[in-house]
Amino acid sequence: MANTYELTVHHLVSDFGIEPTTISPQATPAELDLDSLSLAELAVILQEQTGIRLEEVNAGTSLEEIARQIDAARADAATAAR
Repeated sequence: MANTYELTVHHLVSDFGIEPTTISPQATPAELDLDSLSLAELAVILQEQTGIRLEEVNAGTSLEEIARQIDAARADAATAAR
C-alpha cells in the first residue's frame, strides 16, 4: 500500500496543490477540500497510473482506503491472471 498511497499523495500535491503537511493516511478528500469534480479527476489520474478503476470512492473515503482499494484490485487481477 505504501507505494500506492505515496502515488496518491504525489498527485494531490503536484496536481491539486494540496500542502503535504495536511495529508495523512486518515485524511479524506473532503478534509483536503477536494470537491466532487476534483475527486473524479484524482480517480482518473490514479486509474491512468495503476490501471485500476476506483468504484467505491467518495469524499469521506480515507486516502489509506483509496490505496487499499487499488492494491486489492491489483492483487485480484494478478491472481486472476495466473
